[in-house]
Amino acid sequence: MPDEKSEPNPWLRRVGWAEHLQGFDREQLRTSIGPVEDGEVVLQRVWQSCERVLEQAKAAAVPQRVGYAALFEINRNDAQVKARKPFDSRMEDDTWARYKDVIRKLVYYMIRTREWDERPAYKLTLGQKRLVEQVVAAIEDNVPAGMRGGEV
Repeated sequence: MPDEKSEPNPWLRRVGWAEHLQGFDREQLRTSIGPVEDGEVVLQRVWQSCERVLEQAKAAAVPQRVGYAALFEINRNDAQVKARKPFDSRMEDDTWARYKDVIRKLVYYMIRTREWDERPAYKLTLGQKRLVEQVVAAIEDNVPAGMRGGEV
């Protein structure tokens, strides 16, 4: 029986990340999702922007703002099956913090790995790639040259 500690998390296996990340240095991957370092001004501002969008989306996802029909659609898991209940954006603070932390790690991973010589083989659509580059360029245009350090 294989050593359980060396086996990937079952969720990672199910979503394919174990295969996707096979052969990459684990420490380098961990670093890619780690805290923003001094000089990573662009990454810091990308995350601040994402966090603002998440907070606004959470505040807007209420029946008074978007209606129940939209909330049922948001909560739909299968295009062919109507959701049984509407999406509810109310959650405990720690749940919301954990949810945002997952998204933060994905954002950090995507931004930090996009320029690696040998990077994981995720693919953004052309539109997604163009938007990421536009966001990074807009931030870089507004960050004084002396503050850019080793960002991204």
